[in-house]
Amino acid sequence: MDGSEQQGATAKNSWIGKLGPGLNTGAADDGPSGIAAGIAATGQAVTLIVGGPAHWYAAGAGALSLALQVMLPDRRYVRVLKWLTLALLAYVATALTLKLPWLRLLHEALLPKLSWKPLYITAVVAVFGTTISPYLFFWQAAQEVEEVC
Repeated sequence: MDGSEQQGATAKNSWIGKLGPGLNTGAADDGPSGIAAGIAATGQAVTLIVGGPAHWYAAGAGALSLALQVMLPDRRYVRVLKWLTLALLAYVATALTLKLPWLRLLHEALLPKLSWKPLYITAVVAVFGTTISPYLFFWQAAQEVEEVC
């Protein structure tokens, strides 16, 4: 066994070598389901606003997204998506228009009451799973590489 073969065998036996395929599989598995959930949520949101069948709106949103990805150059599509993220400010605007107990919210956010109840743990895992998805890390890295090239 020469030096390069020995180095390859050592990398496969290291903890990161063993963990790597699982991370890639998890990232690939999370991507399509997250995209489908986002498209379904879009259909539901449109239904709340204008009424009608959510599945048709979801199909339309999926078709529009696919068409934009295929038809627009990457740089232009990224600019469109960046502007569309401004819609997320609607969450902030909604929160600011409600009469909320801000001091209590701040206190609960900074000093949450931890619990080992299954529903609490499920909620924590769901929040972290949807916000810190491995898919997002891979997507962000790929996007940065694409912007540089």
